[in-house]
Amino acid sequence: MQLGVAGGDGVAAAPSHVFGADGRSVFRVLISLPAGREATLAYLKSVAEFRKPWVRNSRAGGDPQPSPRLPQFPAGTRLALVRQMLVIDERGEPVPTAVTEGVQIRVHRAVPADIPAAFSLHRDDARPALAVFEFRLSRGRLFAGEAGGLRAVARDEAEFPLFQSHGLDPFESEGGSSGPLEGHLRPVLGSCTQCHFRPGIHSVLSRVPDMARLRARDVRRDLTPSPDPAREADLTRSWKMRRESWRILRELWR
Repeated sequence: MQLGVAGGDGVAAAPSHVFGADGRSVFRVLISLPAGREATLAYLKSVAEFRKPWVRNSRAGGDPQPSPRLPQFPAGTRLALVRQMLVIDERGEPVPTAVTEGVQIRVHRAVPADIPAAFSLHRDDARPALAVFEFRLSRGRLFAGEAGGLRAVARDEAEFPLFQSHGLDPFESEGGSSGPLEGHLRPVLGSCTQCHFRPGIHSVLSRVPDMARLRARDVRRDLTPSPDPAREADLTRSWKMRRESWRILRELWR
């Protein structure tokens, strides 16, 4: 059974994904250790209670880095990111739904014993340790009532990347200077390891706080079990309603 987790500091568990979707979806992070729920709860407690999850190299300087001594989860641990649709109701308010738009799953088939050395691994080196699966919403399946509307992403499936694309659009590049459009296609199942490539627990970016506050040592953000299933929806709604785009939409709505 997967266990929902919450990032600390009153921030959504997957803030980059909320930002990437402009608050139009709720993202839930789930974790499951091979030994089951109680082992998962005990592990999250050990991470939350670890005294120095971030360390500085006084000689090298630079930003704080994750401590290689942080309790590590075992091989076989599964992580999932579930994306669910947020819609506008008849009153013009954003409300969560039970419609699942996507599920991304990472299974850590291996966790390196030498964590400090593993930090220097390239993204491509980290991929063999991960089994990645993804399911996406299919309108045809949704309206037919098949498999909750989800379809499995094929191993050879490719797409033009949108998430973390930094606003770059190959269709609008001047004079085709960025090369043939086909060259911008990326494997769908390879997208997760672009960011989540560090070893084991260090790949879980839900526990990474805002770097400016981390430098100031005024925040500690680690994973905890999510006590309220509505938490992520509430945080996403709150984030969305602070956006300038939401203010403009509300004015048009009235």
